[in-house]
Amino acid sequence: MDTPIKLFASVLALTGFAVALVAGLASGADSASTLKRAMLSMLVCYAVGAALGAIAGHAISEYLRGYAADRPAVSMDEAIASYVIEEDDE
Repeated sequence: MDTPIKLFASVLALTGFAVALVAGLASGADSASTLKRAMLSMLVCYAVGAALGAIAGHAISEYLRGYAADRPAVSMDEAIASYVIEEDDE
């Protein structure tokens, strides 16, 4: 799986490009200026997405680190020994 930085940056960049392109076409602007604005929007949104991805990646790793620290792994021998099997003396 890709890192959150790449994922957020690429999704936000493509979304920014698509929104700028549709908005330019809907407003009736000429195609050259619409494409320029869409590409500029894509670059700006990529930078913003990379920053958001870095923040999200850090938050996720901190959460997973804390989750693992709160729930240490138990070996199978310890898990089996913790079960008490009571036998009926009938």
